[in-house]
Amino acid sequence: MSTIQRTGNVGAMSSWVVSKKELLRRYRAHASRKQKGGGTQVENCQENADAEIDGGPAWLQLSRVLQNLTGKGIATMLGRLSKHGNERVVVKVQDAAAALRELEVQKRLAGLDGFVEFHCMFRCAGDKQYIESYGTAAELRRSRVCAAKGLEMGVILMPYYDGGSLESMLRTKNQSGRPWSAEEDALVASVLSKVIRDVYRAYETQRFVHGDLFAKNIVLTAEGEPALIDFELSKFDEPGMRFWRNVESLLGDVGNYWKQRELDDIARTLFVHMAYDVAPSRRTVDDLLAALAART
Repeated sequence: MSTIQRTGNVGAMSSWVVSKKELLRRYRAHASRKQKGGGTQVENCQENADAEIDGGPAWLQLSRVLQNLTGKGIATMLGRLSKHGNERVVVKVQDAAAALRELEVQKRLAGLDGFVEFHCMFRCAGDKQYIESYGTAAELRRSRVCAAKGLEMGVILMPYYDGGSLESMLRTKNQSGRPWSAEEDALVASVLSKVIRDVYRAYETQRFVHGDLFAKNIVLTAEGEPALIDFELSKFDEPGMRFWRNVESLLGDVGNYWKQRELDDIARTLFVHMAYDVAPSRRTVDDLLAALAART
């Protein structure tokens, strides 16, 4: 594949899949030019980004990030983003408030399975310097680095999952026109079961609700292991009704592509939980997963 591929462009957010080698190569080229005195203008370091990808300005923002990292620092950062030996990362440039929100959620979910881990950097308003965030989001908020100007831009670097999103997998399969095989059915059922169990564990410990629990926000490894991404709408200390509504939304979304009648039947059983604000428990979640296994 190309070393750089655009994956999204929504509002102020742009994202690409980028080869880690390409990031290092560009960083070293930028650093070399700067040392020689020919790269003082950031625009000189862009290396024909407009010709290579759609959206040079956002790549230019990333170029500024690279110039404020040491060679060892960026190599270490990219090493932490490895996922099953994958040599690519996803780079997402967005406004600071959204990036900070995602960072806060990730920090609180640290150690739980099923949620993507990423590296985050921020830029102060009006400055070119970026802050690498290795501490907690609360520490970043308390930092006086941006106290006078506030945060302007956030950059998230996260592992690239070879299997793509669950939504893209389901859509591609449906568009093929071929019937679902037993192995494919088992994969989708397994992904759903694991995601539901993972979000329940997060709810059990912190009453966490993802808030945007749809197939597009579930990414897969090449082996079919899922992870949740995009935490901008996530909340903590939520009532049980919100948890069940999230799960019902997921079943309805996947049902648009796969076993719609069966998933609709299972989703209807959740209405009682939502109506009476039944707190999720291991028993109720186990009952749900048992119904999922029996019907799919």
